[in-house]
Amino acid sequence: MNGLKTHISDTKPASDKDWDAREEMVLGVLEMYCQKDIWTSVSDDSKFETCKSKWEELQKLYRGIGSMSTFNSWMAITNATLDDSTLLLPQLQKLNDLRITLSVIDLTNEGSSSDDEEL
Repeated sequence: MNGLKTHISDTKPASDKDWDAREEMVLGVLEMYCQKDIWTSVSDDSKFETCKSKWEELQKLYRGIGSMSTFNSWMAITNATLDDSTLLLPQLQKLNDLRITLSVIDLTNEGSSSDDEEL
């Protein structure tokens, strides 16, 4: 990740001039890949001042998801059908949200080897 991973594991080193710019980029990526309701729980910059603190809070939130929730999400995405009589965009967004949820759960499960293509 071109050194960007250090933003979720370390604090700002005194010698890195580009840290703040890269920190903003990492925060943007995190926000883009989180569901809106999850991101709002870490969007308060006064409470979560750094990318690392936001990441740690997101880990706490997602580590609490149990196997039953994972199973329910998996069943929802595998049993999904699209209805041509209604707008497709909301249906596709719901499927994408489920895919993101499952991929985030997968990222928090250590030793897992599945990737987005399998989902």
